[in-house]
Amino acid sequence: SLKIWINDKLITSEITERNCDLDIYANTVQLKKGYNRVLVQIGESEAGRANFLIRMTDKDGNTIQGLSTQPTAQPYPKSGEYNSVSIPFFAETYFENTIKNNPNDILNYILLAETYLRNDKAYESRKYLKKARELAPESTFLSNVLVEAYSREGNKTELTKEGEFIKSKDPDSFVSLQLLFTEALGKEDFAEAELYLTKVKNGYGESKFTDFSELGLLAKQQKYEPMILLADKLYKKYPDNYEAVNLAYAIEQEVKKSPKTAQAILKKYTSDSYSDKALLELAKVSFQNGKKEEGLNYYKTRINNFPYAIGYYEDLADQYFGITDYKNALVYRLKVLEFAPYFGNFWQKLAETYKALNQTDKAIDAYKKAIELTPTLFEAHKALRALENKPDLFSNFPKTDAELIFKNAAKADSYPNDNSLILINETQRVVYPQGTTEERDEVLAKILTQQGIDEWKEFTVPFNENAQNYIIEKAEVLKANGSKVKAESNDNQLVFTGLEAGDAIHVVYRLEDLSSGMLGQHFNDKILFKLGYPSALVRYSLLMPDNKTFQSKTNNVDIKPTIKQLENFKLYTWEQTNQAAIIGESVMPTLNDIAPVLEVSTMPDWNFVGQWYSDLASTKAKSDFEVQETVRELFQNQPKNLSDLAKAKIIYNYIENNINYLSVAFMQSGIVPQKASRTLSTKLGDCKDLSTLFVAMCNEVGVKANLVLVSTRDNGDNNMLLPSINFNHCIATLETEGTTYFIELTDNKNAFGSLSPLLINTNILKIPREGENFKTTLSKLRSNVKSANGVYRQMELAFNQKDILAKVVSLKTGSIASGSRHANASLSPEEREKAIAESLAADFSSVLKVTKLNFFDLEKRSDSLNYEYEYHVKNALSEVAGMKILSLPWSDKIKSSDFIAAETRKMSFLLWEFLEAKEMKESITCEIPTGKKLLELPESVHLTSDFADFDMSFELKGDKLLAKRSLIRKKDIILPSEYTAFREFFNKVIEADTRQLAIK
Repeated sequence: SLKIWINDKLITSEITERNCDLDIYANTVQLKKGYNRVLVQIGESEAGRANFLIRMTDKDGNTIQGLSTQPTAQPYPKSGEYNSVSIPFFAETYFENTIKNNPNDILNYILLAETYLRNDKAYESRKYLKKARELAPESTFLSNVLVEAYSREGNKTELTKEGEFIKSKDPDSFVSLQLLFTEALGKEDFAEAELYLTKVKNGYGESKFTDFSELGLLAKQQKYEPMILLADKLYKKYPDNYEAVNLAYAIEQEVKKSPKTAQAILKKYTSDSYSDKALLELAKVSFQNGKKEEGLNYYKTRINNFPYAIGYYEDLADQYFGITDYKNALVYRLKVLEFAPYFGNFWQKLAETYKALNQTDKAIDAYKKAIELTPTLFEAHKALRALENKPDLFSNFPKTDAELIFKNAAKADSYPNDNSLILINETQRVVYPQGTTEERDEVLAKILTQQGIDEWKEFTVPFNENAQNYIIEKAEVLKANGSKVKAESNDNQLVFTGLEAGDAIHVVYRLEDLSSGMLGQHFNDKILFKLGYPSALVRYSLLMPDNKTFQSKTNNVDIKPTIKQLENFKLYTWEQTNQAAIIGESVMPTLNDIAPVLEVSTMPDWNFVGQWYSDLASTKAKSDFEVQETVRELFQNQPKNLSDLAKAKIIYNYIENNINYLSVAFMQSGIVPQKASRTLSTKLGDCKDLSTLFVAMCNEVGVKANLVLVSTRDNGDNNMLLPSINFNHCIATLETEGTTYFIELTDNKNAFGSLSPLLINTNILKIPREGENFKTTLSKLRSNVKSANGVYRQMELAFNQKDILAKVVSLKTGSIASGSRHANASLSPEEREKAIAESLAADFSSVLKVTKLNFFDLEKRSDSLNYEYEYHVKNALSEVAGMKILSLPWSDKIKSSDFIAAETRKMSFLLWEFLEAKEMKESITCEIPTGKKLLELPESVHLTSDFADFDMSFELKGDKLLAKRSLIRKKDIILPSEYTAFREFFNKVIEADTRQLAIK
């Protein structure tokens, strides 16, 4: 992040990254008279620390004379008024004006696009190239330039499309043949690759491309003899090409076993040309041959060529350190710090060098400096304590002997209802005085049955790949006979082979928190003292510096820590022993709500979390050129007096129609959203990306929209006792005319403002936009404008002998409508009929056929879905003593009583999860066949309770029976104390739903 203040006003400047290693250039800011001091604040980039080059010049680029600088932070004095203006880049202005004067000259579009690309303005370039394509729709030359623009944006989808366009429109062009050759080589179709290579040669002659492509083809085919001959030819043909030189070197070194000739090739090349790779290779060979000075001289040559390259000094220092020449290593370590005194890892290496020289005091000071600058240097923390003759901080925690505990563990017959027993489940957390933290976790689980083997044979070390590093200290099977078997591992995945009942799996791992910025000073933990397995020991220990504070809170348990003073730390320990397993019940709450839970957090309050995320997300939601252009085009033909709600719906529909939901680790960060413009260009984004785009576009048209962090309801209602960042979803909120709307962006079949049960009443945190100053706190998502989640049906039922003929008109609303759209939109008509037939067939024992199915608004994004269907069931009526027996085919009847099979419950019942629809209403008009009559009109049923209302009524009108059914959910959660009444209620509902009619 880069911020510049002139006098006392913040100048916001977009930063443009160039394709170079060291420099990042900010847009130019011109100063008028009256300025006296410029303050530059440099923060950290998302990927870590970044270097910035700030240059002060006049408007012509000449260095301003007489400026003074100070290397340390200074108080910033306020001063008088000033003016500043941005200076547009002359080439962009020239071509923009030229296009205005002559809009039909395609050359100017191309030149402007190239100019934009040179300034890393990929979107602006793409915009003008698309305008140029309107003038020349068949031009593959434009596609070549577009490929570069899409490549800059990382938009592989559109880049691939342009490549395909080139191949289809101009298949014999040089670019097409290049692409086709590369594809053929990639799929190892060597005959096809040779064909395309021959076409290139015949059409465009031999070139460096054809020469090296032929070499690559031979290598892929493993034709080594002709490859070596060609490599020798290419070395003579291209003596200044490092690829050819390096290949010739490799052949002499590895194939011909002629190291002197090989080195001579590289030496000759480096005498005329510069190659860092060549110098490093020569240095490596020199060291291998025992020529240390010669090898070091190659490293010094690198420095002589690039005396400002910090990494080259560091490499030379490492080489001296590696050969135990610590004095010279120290010289270059200090040289590095002259250039870069604020990088902790450089100070850590200096400390290691002082330590090697037995200069303990200087090593201690250097380690302290390293930790001050980069608190996440965990090895530096440990090394510093060792030099200060202090024990490792983890040695202060309670000790457990896993092997002894396993040896003395109870046998399987002590746990007849369990498949495994957790002997140790422990977390030890160290918080350093600088705020950074690491933890050590240990799990020891004894396997009791085959099911236990199935559940524990694999283990995943849990860590946040965006903010943590993991170290597996131990992963093994403890056998009943006393032997050990090491686990197989792949990254953080562990597999325990040869596991048998009576064995135990033992895992010990550490997690290092690499968070920086505001989060680098904080952590939060959640500990469950009961799980789905019995637990002999569950322990959480926290070693906290005396100068740090934290909050702790428990749920479903009253447990206090033991506290012990150690140095300038306090050790807090919470422990529970011999905990029975939590027995699962149907549709029960998550363990976060029902288990004994301890939460610990150093975050002061929820407002801290809100401000932290606001700082992260605000820059991503800023309206840049692409967002502005998209919004302008979207609203250019809209009425000028649109309400905020109307504008928001237009933006919502644009995003849902054009941007696809995608969440993959290599595309998205776990926390930081993409820039709104990147989401627009790639047309892909996860929940926070889509919500950020919505907020950015709304803000562009003056509509107040904010991000909202969400912990979805399946995480539990009480899973966030203390401030944390443990949210798993992001939506947006819109406030207009006194009404608050919540907008889910990841469901492109969902109506504006419609919410699924996973969002209703869940935990949310509203995030301030940049410039907003309100205190945010955790709250529950409650909206009175959401579309009701309901199902409404009307059925006409007729009989033909023993057959049933049914006509149904259905209406689904809210998120249930969205679910049906997702289920049916991508299916063919035949597949839809098959799907609905399968869902209906469960109610009948005879053959059912769907004869008609029509969806009326399947492609719409409304808050309701209307459809109709007809079906025919053969021999559906049973006959007893001359009577035809029928159970009314209610579409949404409760089909199973399994969920209330138990007479009592220990856990609450999640009625919101069991009944997604808030209300279900259905009417059936049943035509009594001519000459037949209903033996008895069923009695109406009216059931009411605190958690639901149920009504079923019957009315005979002439030869038609009119039946109505209504089930309205009034409560989300049924407490164990309410279960008996709940069970009785639904038993009566099931009895009513399965009631039979007799016709004679």
